[in-house]
Amino acid sequence: MDPNDRRKNEDIPENNRKKDEDIPERIRQLSESAEEQPGKRQRTISEGTSEPFSPIPGIAGASPPRFVLLEEVMGATRGITNMAIAHEIATNSEFKLEKLQFPQNSLEKKVKDVVHQAFWDLLAENLKQTPPNFDQALSLLTDIKISLMNLLLPRHTKLKQRIDEFLDTELIKQQTEHGTLNFKSYADFVISVMGQICAPVRDDHIKKLATMTDVVQIFRGIMETLELMTLDMANFSIGVIKSDIIACSIEFEKKQFKHMLETSPDSFKATCEWLKRSINPDKPNESKNDILNSAFIELLKPSSYPFPETLLSDESKFKDLQKECTRLNVIATVILVTLSNVGSALSDITEFRNQIKEHICLLLPEMVSESNSDIQSALTSVGDQVVKEGNDIPMEKAPLLTTQVSGGSQLDHMSRLQSALPNVGEQVVKDGNDFLTRHGFNPLSDEKVQLLMTQVSEVSQPDHRIRFIVEKRLYEFLRDAINTERPARLQIPPGLTSIQSELIAVARKLMLIISHNRKVYGEYYLNKLTELTQQNN
Repeated sequence: MDPNDRRKNEDIPENNRKKDEDIPERIRQLSESAEEQPGKRQRTISEGTSEPFSPIPGIAGASPPRFVLLEEVMGATRGITNMAIAHEIATNSEFKLEKLQFPQNSLEKKVKDVVHQAFWDLLAENLKQTPPNFDQALSLLTDIKISLMNLLLPRHTKLKQRIDEFLDTELIKQQTEHGTLNFKSYADFVISVMGQICAPVRDDHIKKLATMTDVVQIFRGIMETLELMTLDMANFSIGVIKSDIIACSIEFEKKQFKHMLETSPDSFKATCEWLKRSINPDKPNESKNDILNSAFIELLKPSSYPFPETLLSDESKFKDLQKECTRLNVIATVILVTLSNVGSALSDITEFRNQIKEHICLLLPEMVSESNSDIQSALTSVGDQVVKEGNDIPMEKAPLLTTQVSGGSQLDHMSRLQSALPNVGEQVVKDGNDFLTRHGFNPLSDEKVQLLMTQVSEVSQPDHRIRFIVEKRLYEFLRDAINTERPARLQIPPGLTSIQSELIAVARKLMLIISHNRKVYGEYYLNKLTELTQQNN
């Protein structure tokens, strides 16, 4: 039993591997599942069957039922996950593999803790026997040796030789048979090697291991630290070849999209309607690029329309950006309302503006969609595979479109913001009075306090004039940011300087998603827009 739930990296039989000669081998390995699959069975047609049975005389029978094997279903599911991971790496600048953490009181965590504790308790009992039983210890040392080897770089030839000599499986086996195995000496050697190859962030873990005295606890800490080091190496490897992943992901998605257009040309109705809605009949000479920019900005606004099929993989990202835009709109509006009420005495003080912004951001909730569960579960097993295969990273053939799980609705998000506004009003009143008193001015009158509280609470109303103006400027800025013909420097619109850093962060995320999407589907968008504009004319 493996105490850290690490999957073994085994070769998948050649007859189960779906090859795509156009995709480099190094991308295939990153997304490829590490579990071994059994050989596929061959389906045969019964002899003597000339045509399918038809229950209605004179009418040819329908196609016979096709039975899908379990490995085919699993292969398709794995393909979707593989493509989603590669796409996530390409469109998420903050992509990072992390250790899967279950909720504190969840059943999964309880089961995991019980199983792990049972493993280490059994090891302790085996070592306390007379004579000691080293079978489990031998298996553990073998796993540790494999993990250390996977963490080494090609230039670590001498260190690899040292590990191979000191952790000699045959020698350790002989020592276990004769009851002479010095478990502590092997632990000291492993810790010293880990200290040489770990990232600086793991130095504290290594120091803590070196001070331990209980052998079982030492090896438990070694396994946990090796798991973290594996993730460190995996993230490093992904960062090194990220540009290659992005380039190959684009080509792969384009190829898959072309195949879908040839086989199912009518499968993109929502995309066509999305593009059609962005065509302004009053602007017959509007460029295709401007129309497409308007279409992308529409996805940041609340809508009941079906999401475009070409952007389904990024639906959750757009939902998150949509909620963040709403939140920033409310923050900027509240700041403007507050400054207009406290007067010029405080409106020009940068410290005051920064403080009320900080407090408003803390009080207004952030709502971020949860990632696709398939991606989350896949990320936990990709790390070992990345480290093991180094730079040889292939990608399986996979379907193009995937759907991600979205978080709460925009209406629910706005409702939560609205419920938080009374507290926001009280906080800005307190901040305003504190600064007025500090700078020798009289605090706000009761009438001013009531007026400010009321105006802050009214910010959530759909027809709020100031929020409408702020929202318009916010979307105009993002539209300019994603424009391929944009100037070298963009100017922050008036009224939005207080949220400048947050607005730029949203623009960067949006630009990364749209840039990748344009490279994959740009030609299709332009052709479809040409066709739609001709129909309108």
